[in-house]
Amino acid sequence: DRKKVERLEALVRKFEQIARARPDPSWGKRLRAQRSRLARAKDDATNRPDIGNRDAKVNFQGEASKADLAIAIVGYSKSFDEKCLFSDASFTVLNGERVALVGPNGSGKTSFLRDLIRTGSWDDPVIRVGPSMRVGYCAQDQGVFDPVRTVEEAFLEFLPTRRDVFAHLGAFLFSYDDLDKRCGSLSGGELNRLQLARASALKANLLVLDEPTNHLDIPTREAVEDALDDFEGTVLAVSHDRYFLEKIADRVVFVEDRHFVEYEGSFLEYWRDVGSLLPRPGAGIPVPGGTARTTLEDRGRSRMKSPNANSTITEKERDIEFRIATLERRREELERMIADAIESRKFAESKHMAKDLERNNALLDKLWKQFAG
Repeated sequence: DRKKVERLEALVRKFEQIARARPDPSWGKRLRAQRSRLARAKDDATNRPDIGNRDAKVNFQGEASKADLAIAIVGYSKSFDEKCLFSDASFTVLNGERVALVGPNGSGKTSFLRDLIRTGSWDDPVIRVGPSMRVGYCAQDQGVFDPVRTVEEAFLEFLPTRRDVFAHLGAFLFSYDDLDKRCGSLSGGELNRLQLARASALKANLLVLDEPTNHLDIPTREAVEDALDDFEGTVLAVSHDRYFLEKIADRVVFVEDRHFVEYEGSFLEYWRDVGSLLPRPGAGIPVPGGTARTTLEDRGRSRMKSPNANSTITEKERDIEFRIATLERRREELERMIADAIESRKFAESKHMAKDLERNNALLDKLWKQFAG
């Protein structure tokens, strides 16, 4: 937490210098958003409880660049056949910023990230990446590694010996025997951990993350979040995990009408002002079972999809709606993980997760009751 506060303090000082040097009022708004983020980080550092050690010891070692600019997108366009994803779209990311890139499924976020990795450079007129940026990429399709190579072979490109490879990968929960596995034989969770380990080994100071927490268990996901808190570099992240984005992002860029729109504020603030007003696919579909909780959910969801909902919903209710969405996603993850643990005969682990699910559902019931009124 101390490192996070120090990083945000340095970012605020940089924004103060830029805001004084440039008359553009958007920089004043950007500065105020960073000051709010710093104030919340200081408050969290004071009040956060000690939750103990985790199994994964994730660490992103890259140091922040001295340059101001990390990424500048100028007039980016992208089409597949007759479908236009982006048209003359632009946004910037300054060094040290943590940016969440959000938008509907199929809006082109992953395609853009692939182009950023494939063609981005300081000399590219459309996708400019700062010359001092060392990029670490975690792909949603997990295609970073050659599937026929072993884990050891993949990491000997930038670590000198097998001993060094194991010393590094052990922190990401890989065993010595895992070094001889082919990358193509790894599970989804193992591949995501391997991608994160690669970004760490490269000492990247610009992390481009496309669904980095997919297939990760809760302790490992939390270890990744904490490592990003301590990271001194720049982050551009796409994720469907709203809790993850609120934890790691300073501001938001969202896709709308084939353009990038920059929102100066945290993900929670974006969700209150913009995201919660967007249509929700599947909202209002009855939940089988007819329990008291589904009755509350039906009432709450009916209110969400009401034609007058956007004009009557309060800021507090938008906050509740955001927390409901986060807890519902956590419920789905816990249910899937419990089923996997039972199938693997890890009964003690499934019992522990069942208690987490019970607490999650109790809080979800309470929030639905508040929202349904």
